[in-house]
Amino acid sequence: MEKVWFQEEQKFTQGWVIKLLFFILGLVGVAIITRLLRNGSNHDDMVALVVSGVIVSGLGYLIVIARLLTYFTEKGIRYQFFPFHFKTKIIRWEAVEKVYVRKYRPIMEYGGWGIRYGLNGKAYNIAGNYGIQLELKGGKKLLIGTQKPDLIEELLRSKNIYTE
Repeated sequence: MEKVWFQEEQKFTQGWVIKLLFFILGLVGVAIITRLLRNGSNHDDMVALVVSGVIVSGLGYLIVIARLLTYFTEKGIRYQFFPFHFKTKIIRWEAVEKVYVRKYRPIMEYGGWGIRYGLNGKAYNIAGNYGIQLELKGGKKLLIGTQKPDLIEELLRSKNIYTE
């Protein structure tokens, strides 16, 4: 078993995200109740509202259970964005050209949070605006969000793998 130097678990804890989901779900609920109380409600409208409620509930559930796990090990960086990855993925140190911590703009660079694609490559992020930037041999780039940039920077320096 490989030695784990550092691990981090992140969750969507932004209150505004949860409030927005509940607000939208509440609007759908009010629309459904209004349709039920109204005489001659359209069956197609009801189906559309119920489907909307199910979709919003499903998205809310995914956000609540989502986790970004990051492990720094002697072999490389392991990461998992649950429930989209069922197993951890690894980027071996030999495949890394550069690795450093940087501040970034989630909306401007990647279009928000989650599993995102942008001009700077792929990003896995949950919250905040700090990430571990990986520049891989072959030119691919990957950013993994972190809430502990100082600890990771210190770890990378202590293991002599920090580059910038």
